[in-house]
Amino acid sequence: LGGPELVQRERAPATRPHSATRARADRLKWGLRGLTKSFALELGGDNINVNCVAPGLIKTDFAKALWENPENAARIEKGTPMRRIGDPVEGIGCAGIEYIDLVLGRYDLLMYWRTLPWDHAPGSLLATEAGLEAIRPDGRPYRPGEDALGLLVGRHATSAVPHLDPR
Repeated sequence: LGGPELVQRERAPATRPHSATRARADRLKWGLRGLTKSFALELGGDNINVNCVAPGLIKTDFAKALWENPENAARIEKGTPMRRIGDPVEGIGCAGIEYIDLVLGRYDLLMYWRTLPWDHAPGSLLATEAGLEAIRPDGRPYRPGEDALGLLVGRHATSAVPHLDPR
């Protein structure tokens, strides 16, 4: 390690396809995950660390049906690297710190699936004022409040677009 880093952050990873109503989100997540793996292979030899932060099941009321049954919880825990279900406090975070690291040159590109304005409007403004790009996976500029999935932010974000298929 010691070289530049590219980090993709997912709130909930797409580990398998979901229903047709979630197809758009699933395609984008799979595209970002594929891009992360491709960049890892392509850039790893140049000492560029490419990684994806994708939490597993988090013990929330929304996911209660998955973890409240002890047998189901044991099966899920067995399939996780840390052998446990995540705590909601662990998932608390703010994209803001990642934007600061990007502007300071600690990261080269940030990729997000969820783009809630309160998570990204200040950071994307900071990044664009520093001369970086903040774009959607289809190449359009990021606009806070727009109902769209996916965000790429970095010096050469547009070069990542051809590797995505957000259809």
